[in-house]
Amino acid sequence: MSRVAVWIDQSQAIIIRLDECGESIEEIAAGHSPATHLYDAVHGQVPFPLHSDTTSEREKGSNHHWDGFLEDVIERIGQADAIWIIGPGEPKLELEKRLANHPHLHALLQGVDPLESMTLVELMKHVRNRFHVAT
Repeated sequence: MSRVAVWIDQSQAIIIRLDECGESIEEIAAGHSPATHLYDAVHGQVPFPLHSDTTSEREKGSNHHWDGFLEDVIERIGQADAIWIIGPGEPKLELEKRLANHPHLHALLQGVDPLESMTLVELMKHVRNRFHVAT
């Protein structure tokens, strides 16, 4: 079973995946030159960035860019069995609205909750507790 939590704000999304293979963390920057970094929750950061595709339309304006960022996040959720969206402010609600355009993923949504910034260790603990995963 693959459980995915997405912590999102205006500057980034952190996708935490818990499955039978362990835990992984992927960070997606919301900047105009998006780059993602894949993390292994046990061993640390993989030593190279994973660059997402950029298109000229994404770079034309902030609305196009934001739309592209949200779609990138949804694409990276992938084959989840359960999804939880968390974070401060409006970005989590915008992601929820966008997820509604993907009914197969929206049906897996277990909640959208406010959660302010915290360390990665604190965030991982919070996500494990939400999905009832022992450490």
